[in-house]
Amino acid sequence: MAGKILLTGRSGALASALAPLLPGNTLVATSSGCGGAESRCLPLDLLSADKFDYGILDKGDIVVHAAAVSAPDVCRDRPDMAWAVNVEGSSRFIESCLNRGARVLFFSSDTVYATGGEAKIYEDSPC
Repeated sequence: MAGKILLTGRSGALASALAPLLPGNTLVATSSGCGGAESRCLPLDLLSADKFDYGILDKGDIVVHAAAVSAPDVCRDRPDMAWAVNVEGSSRFIESCLNRGARVLFFSSDTVYATGGEAKIYEDSPC
């Protein structure tokens, strides 16, 4: 097993469901505030991904990246900001994690398959 696990997107539905299932060596990176003196919580602003302390990551650590702007109304009303966070910021964050030797598990909340939920979807299914 790897050393540490870093979970991003603490206040989102996916990360909040995953957090209780992860081991005690899990760190949480969030832009929503850490609340108190929680030592396992680190600030992360994907608009300024270069300011994150990547020095906490070692080769073989696992990053579970679930942070994003996913509210449809925010994405519709502020597409430039959503792009800056979800694409540009996430890309810089993931690249920096990989450069430290961490392994990254990336989640996306976007729907890219227009199946109506009736067909099974596989990785090689057309978008």
